[in-house]
Amino acid sequence: MTIYDGKDCDLKYGDTIKWMCSLLMILTILLLPCQAADEKFRSLEYGFAFDYPKEAEVDIYPGSVIGIEEPIVSIEIPGSMGVTIGVTESNRRSVEDLALLAQSRYEDEYNLTLLDSGEIEVDGSRAFFMESLMDLEDEGAIKIKDVFLLSGDKAYHISFRAVDSKYRQAYQTYFGRIISSFETFPIDEEIEANLPGFPVIAGDAIWSSPALADLNGDGSKEIIFGTNKGNLHAIGIDGEDIAGFPLVLRDVIRSSPAIGDLDGDGSIDIVVGCDDGMLYAFRKDGSMLPGFPAETADSITSSPSIGDIDEDEIAEVVVGSRDGGIYAWNHDGSNVCGFPLITGGEVWSSPALGDLNGDGSLDVVIGSLYICKGLMQCMMEYILGGYNGAIHALDSRGESLSGFPKYLSQSDNIGYASPVLCDINKDGKLEIIVSGSYNLYVKTSEEKRDDYLGFPRKVAGSIQDSQMAVGDLNGDGMPEIVGGATDGRLYAWRSDGRYMKGFPIQTGGFIRHVTLGDIDGDGMQEILGGSTDNRVHAWRLDGSEVDGFPKVTLDDIETAPTLGDLEGDGSLELVVGSNDGQVYAWRISDKYGELAWPMMRQNLEHTGMAAI
Repeated sequence: MTIYDGKDCDLKYGDTIKWMCSLLMILTILLLPCQAADEKFRSLEYGFAFDYPKEAEVDIYPGSVIGIEEPIVSIEIPGSMGVTIGVTESNRRSVEDLALLAQSRYEDEYNLTLLDSGEIEVDGSRAFFMESLMDLEDEGAIKIKDVFLLSGDKAYHISFRAVDSKYRQAYQTYFGRIISSFETFPIDEEIEANLPGFPVIAGDAIWSSPALADLNGDGSKEIIFGTNKGNLHAIGIDGEDIAGFPLVLRDVIRSSPAIGDLDGDGSIDIVVGCDDGMLYAFRKDGSMLPGFPAETADSITSSPSIGDIDEDEIAEVVVGSRDGGIYAWNHDGSNVCGFPLITGGEVWSSPALGDLNGDGSLDVVIGSLYICKGLMQCMMEYILGGYNGAIHALDSRGESLSGFPKYLSQSDNIGYASPVLCDINKDGKLEIIVSGSYNLYVKTSEEKRDDYLGFPRKVAGSIQDSQMAVGDLNGDGMPEIVGGATDGRLYAWRSDGRYMKGFPIQTGGFIRHVTLGDIDGDGMQEILGGSTDNRVHAWRLDGSEVDGFPKVTLDDIETAPTLGDLEGDGSLELVVGSNDGQVYAWRISDKYGELAWPMMRQNLEHTGMAAI
């Protein structure tokens, strides 16, 4: 039997042989490792970029990684290879010194054999590589190639790892693409001019998203937020706390304040939870409302909602607690009849208020995080994957609506992620949008029907702590769903579950909170997000950044970028809190349109209801 290699196909065997040879070559190409299109990762905080295959799993700021001093991002092809990139201060060390330090860290943990080392070129500059074999005993031999380079005051450590038997193919198929595209660039750390008096130093990290409201009647809005030091601030347009503030609470404030008329006196009040397990309610002058603070048995990380759930024409306040309770209090601090309802897990999530069952009254919708109790239970559920988060819907008496609670898929949980209510298909019934560990869910409010058609949708990174925003992004009259994940991507889904064109996009950081607004007056909603890259971004629907963005802060941003006209002069301001303990306020536009989701939970009362 003769085997043809293609080069003799045209010599003497005629058209049949030519056809057979062509078919053989096509089959050979199809059997080669498939390389999907690449995606760009670009870290504006650490000044590096590279291309990676879209099929890769990406994790921003992974936990401890053997041999890597400060891991920034990991890229994994399941069953094939992993790459971790760490960035530290160079401290005037050479690339050879960096390699020796990494080798020392490896040898402290595992048996390491150095196979090869030397110089290579990366991004047009001298770099150093070190190839090693690591014996993991139970997992077999892992082959590692570490690449070290310096750029400015940064030291970059790129570590490629694969099982020895798959190392060469993985290197050629994947890692070669990453290392050949790797580049460094200068970092822009300039703090753009804020409003006069800003940024304001609040003294500790800020996880409480700001609310904007005129508390003292001067015609301008104050910025109301809590800090991890336990202070509740109300900052005026001059950058100073107004009279009566700050208020000193007893623990960390990660809950975001809701603003509304709680006692029916025609004046707005401030309601906020605290890690001391208390729900506080203040008048706008900073005095405590009678009957408050109201107590739970654990910390309140949930952000409260204000609404008249029992139709007595006076608002109630609803919140979740990590003791597993869903609480509702009257304006005098007394429990609403039937509350609290105790769930089987912790409630970090924030409530949404809307009429799910069409009876004309507001229902309470909130997620709970399942946490196992006891070593044996936790071990069994880890092995069997038996835990999942729940979505609760309660009427004004604290009773579960028919068909609730609804559960997420097995091993999917709900952290800080909070439900959004929206009539997603314009049929007159509200759907519930919520993000689990690795899936975006849209649940119906119907008893006999669970998931809405087209959902859930799988996400590569975790979104159980991501706050989704919902609005009509492109002016087609239908809602879109937007949120970030720990893979650094920003996702945007249509109401039928399909991605919006051009999404997801890689941002280089975890966008925990998203807000929406037509900030440039073009009739389309822009997407704003504070990121773990120390920046506030604003994207158009084509994935490009709006002119003047991103805005730089000095640390991670874990609050919602809040939009509003602070001065009442027709211009639009952007306010955000940062882990650097400062509140920033920028004037971003003199011409803007509709703000579909301008703040945490869409509105000051935190009802979590999409405005479409």
